[in-house]
Amino acid sequence: ARLEATVVYLRQEQHLSYQRTQQALQALNGVHLSQGAIDHIMQRAGQSALEQVPAIQQAVASSAVVYCDETGCRVEASNGWEWVFCSQKAILHQIRTTRSVDVIRDVMGQRKVEVWVSDCYTAQLKAPAQERQLCLAHQLRNLQALIDAHPKLLWPKEMQNLFQYAIRLH
Repeated sequence: ARLEATVVYLRQEQHLSYQRTQQALQALNGVHLSQGAIDHIMQRAGQSALEQVPAIQQAVASSAVVYCDETGCRVEASNGWEWVFCSQKAILHQIRTTRSVDVIRDVMGQRKVEVWVSDCYTAQLKAPAQERQLCLAHQLRNLQALIDAHPKLLWPKEMQNLFQYAIRLH
């Protein structure tokens, strides 16, 4: 169990390649595993993790505040979307072929949260929520682009400082 936990840690947390994982296991533990064995451990860990998805999804959906974002990804040579739903209790990753509000509905079910934090993407603005908060990290990035393009403008720098102050207060 410890060896498998170490393999998962090296691959998922340290982002080591199969070859680097082999080298680390040999150097640290004197253990040689083939890349196939490492892959088999990762597949088993992935199947075990899948069993936890409903509980994670329930923890997110029952939260008062949900932070959500989506970004493009490649899965088996096809374009897809990685959706991330975060709460104080849990983080849920979903890989989907669509960027539509249907993904949010699938995850949230009938639940309406108090606050939905996201960028201004249309599907996000349709999320079931009483209130909305624009993601300050997205706003900081957009302000930085404006500062880079127009360095003489003062207001974007001042707004960026205000957002950074607000983030530190939280």
